[in-house]
Amino acid sequence: MFDFIESDKAVYTVMDFIPGENLSEVLKREGKFPQEKVKKWAKQLGEAVAYLHEQKMPIIHSDIKPANIMLTPEGNICLIDFNV
Repeated sequence: MFDFIESDKAVYTVMDFIPGENLSEVLKREGKFPQEKVKKWAKQLGEAVAYLHEQKMPIIHSDIKPANIMLTPEGNICLIDFNV
């Protein structure tokens, strides 16, 4: 998250663009994922959650699900939708 912009009618959140699609959509289209990919993504997700929890003011995501995990074109995952 980079910034918040307030106007008379709305508040906008300025965030980084994450290319790819969420795991929920990929799962619907492709079905099961190979075990090696799932292990790689589980490690990445664990590292992301650990980083968030180690902050001076810990950040709790509270809604980790396939729809809130983006799969990038490079095959990595990125946790999104922090309900800010």
